Amino acid sequence: MPLRDAERDLLEAGARDAAEAILRLAQRESARILSVDVEPLSALVARLAPRAVVVGFVVSGGVQGRFALVLTEPAARVIAQAMVGGRHTLVPSEKLGKRLTGALTELGNIAASAFMNGVAELVHQSCVPSVPAFGHGDAAEVLPAALGDALEVQVARLIIGEVEVELAFAR
Repeated sequence: MPLRDAERDLLEAGARDAAEAILRLAQRESARILSVDVEPLSALVARLAPRAVVVGFVVSGGVQGRFALVLTEPAARVIAQAMVGGRHTLVPSEKLGKRLTGALTELGNIAASAFMNGVAELVHQSCVPSVPAFGHGDAAEVLPAALGDALEVQVARLIIGEVEVELAFAR
C-alpha cells in the first residue's frame, strides 16, 4: 500500500538518520534504505518469522505512536556481536545472553532517538521515545506486543553492511 507524500517524507527522514546511527554503532561499512512503505503487520511478521528481536517504544510529542527496531534473530546476533567486539561464547538459540541483549537494547535506543530526531526536524516539534521494551521470540508474539493493535505499519527496510534491519512505526 503506498504512503502519502507527507508520511513518506517523515519515514524517509527518520530512516536516514537511524541508518546513519546504526551504521556507526554496528561498525559496518555501508547503509542504505531498501524501501519505505505501509504494509500489513502480518506481512512484517511473516518476513521476520520464525523468531525475531524487537526493541519497541511508545512515541510522544509531535508524532505519536509506536516505533520498533526489528530484526530476525540471526541478524540480531550478527549486529550485537559486532557491537560487543566480535564472537563471544555462543548461547543456546532461545537465549541471547545479557551482553547481546544489552547491546541490542542500546542499538534500539540509539536508532529510535535518531529516527525521532529526523522526524522532529520535519514537523518542527520534539518527538520523544519511551524507555525501550526488549522482545525476543516468536515473531507473531513479539511484533504485536511492540506495535500494539495496529493492522498496518509504516516500515523502512534498511541494509546495514550485509544485515537487514527494519524500522516500524504504527499510529
